[in-house]
Amino acid sequence: MRKLCLFHCSMVLFFIICTTVQSIAVVSHEEVTSFKHKGRAIDTAVSADGQFFYILTDKQELIVRSMNGKSQQSIKVSGNYDIMTTSPKANVVLLTDSAAQVTTVIQIESIHDFNYTSSPFKGPADAAVTVAVFSDFQ
Repeated sequence: MRKLCLFHCSMVLFFIICTTVQSIAVVSHEEVTSFKHKGRAIDTAVSADGQFFYILTDKQELIVRSMNGKSQQSIKVSGNYDIMTTSPKANVVLLTDSAAQVTTVIQIESIHDFNYTSSPFKGPADAAVTVAVFSDFQ
C-alpha cells in the first residue's frame, strides 16, 4: 500500500513538472509609420473603429490622423487638457483638464468632398442632397 501511494505521488509530481515547463515566445514587430507634429504630445488615443488616431499636444491642438496617414487635421482646443480618451461611439473624444476639473466631449465628423462635375444628373443643379449612411447592420 505504501509503495502504491509513493508511486502515485511520484507520478503526480512528474506530471506537474512536465506540464509546467515554460515556453519561450518570440515576438515580431514592424514600425508602420511615424509622424512629426508641432508641440509635445501630451496624450494619444485611437478611435473606436480603428480608422483614426488622435494626438493631444501642449500647443492646445488636437491632431486627427487617419491610420493610413493620408489625411490630417489640426483642431484648436481651448483649455489646458492633459488627459484624452475615446468613447466606444465612433469619433467621440473626451478631453479632461485635471486642474480645472473639466471634461469636454468633442464629436468629430468626417466631411468628404466629391467631384461630380463630369457626372450626369437629372433635376436642378443646386438641388439639396441627403446621404443616408447605414453603419449599424443589426
